[in-house]
Amino acid sequence: MASPASTLPEPGNGPTVLMVGMDACKAHTDHRWRDVRVGVVAPLGPATSVDEKTGSTSLVLGPRAYCAAIEFEDADRFYDRILVHARRAGWHPTRSLQVVLLGDGGPWIWART
Repeated sequence: MASPASTLPEPGNGPTVLMVGMDACKAHTDHRWRDVRVGVVAPLGPATSVDEKTGSTSLVLGPRAYCAAIEFEDADRFYDRILVHARRAGWHPTRSLQVVLLGDGGPWIWART
């Protein structure tokens, strides 16, 4: 069986643009409301699509990875989950990366971005 590290892409083979979305919501569990953090990570491009009506070109969203964590996990650990998904999407820490971040004004999101 391959180790998790052996399944990660080598430098130079990953995306140059990555979409990251993060938010929080509430879930009623254990007889009370709890915070739940949710995230999605996906490469953008290099494939493009053209809108037939406007002629505008957009980067195509690649395979998505989703994650969620209930309030027992702090924001730093959740952000680590996002980084793991970025690595699995092909990003390598030695490469520059343009990130398109989708999120609201939650301080936990912007402080780590």
